[in-house]
Amino acid sequence: MSDAKWETLASENVLETPYYAITRDRVRRPKGEPFDYFVMRPHRYAAGVIPIDEQGCVLLVHQWRHPAQTMQWEIPAGAVDGSETPKLAALRELREETGYEASVIKPLYAYHPSIGTSTQIFHLFVARDLKQVGVHDPVEIHETRFFDRAELETMIDNGQTADGMTLTALLLWLRKTKCD
Repeated sequence: MSDAKWETLASENVLETPYYAITRDRVRRPKGEPFDYFVMRPHRYAAGVIPIDEQGCVLLVHQWRHPAQTMQWEIPAGAVDGSETPKLAALRELREETGYEASVIKPLYAYHPSIGTSTQIFHLFVARDLKQVGVHDPVEIHETRFFDRAELETMIDNGQTADGMTLTALLLWLRKTKCD
């Protein structure tokens, strides 16, 4: 496997934003000529959480997504700030976006959502024992709503959610809880 690793000959930032940098890496594959490879390097990772109530319903947030020009039902999610752990970020996002807290949170999965172009990592969690302690963020979140399993499956089957983190989280959770 070590003979498959690419050699990085040089790296330079070609764009810097508050959220990510784009680098041009000069790389060489084994037995290959050097070439330029562009990589998006987010300044922060992301965490998302599937909040589940006592009846097994999932709490989603409805929000505007400017790049896609659409409202989307999504799991609460956001950036991991500073020295915050992904777990603490997921709990913070749950509280900020929904007004709920959870006394139980467990990791579900971590993955690279765009492994060919980005160093981003998404951390997914499942939260239970929910308690409403406030209201959702009215600036970012249009509304919140609990969905039962059948509604989630219909939403996915009909293409009613296009967010990759939400789809990945829900499909993994639905698969793992199929016999529940």
